[in-house]
Amino acid sequence: MSTNNPVLPPGYSAVPSGHVAAVVTSLEMLSRPPQRPAQPFPAGVTLEPLERSIEAYRKLYRVVGTEWLWFSRLVMADEKLQAMLNQIADSITLYGEKLGVRVVRKHIAAFVDAWCEDAGREPMPDARIALCRLDSPAALSDQLTNLLTDRKAAA
Repeated sequence: MSTNNPVLPPGYSAVPSGHVAAVVTSLEMLSRPPQRPAQPFPAGVTLEPLERSIEAYRKLYRVVGTEWLWFSRLVMADEKLQAMLNQIADSITLYGEKLGVRVVRKHIAAFVDAWCEDAGREPMPDARIALCRLDSPAALSDQLTNLLTDRKAAA
């Protein structure tokens, strides 16, 4: 078996028989985007909280991620997924947003380590450091979700 893995050009490329094409995308924000004024929702559009259940989360995950071949949350054990979903929200409820994020990001490393162990991957110290530098609940939740999803896809 050849270990030569040439980079394919942009666009469509033929994949040789017996091979599987995989696309790995990584994004990096090098600077904070300029702050924009808040925009009102269009008439008739409202924002409602998502039901806090594994079923509702996985339904949303499927709606958003199916096109992108997301699967890690679909196969994750219910207990682990529920613990991850509760950790951020519960800490913010208990400590308030600013302190809650600081508290929870100290515990996120345990989730990342457990995920690496379950996936048979090496620890990710760079990811742990990046997570511990975030200061908003949305950024922390989004980064954790993206990190684990992207690393699973890359594996």
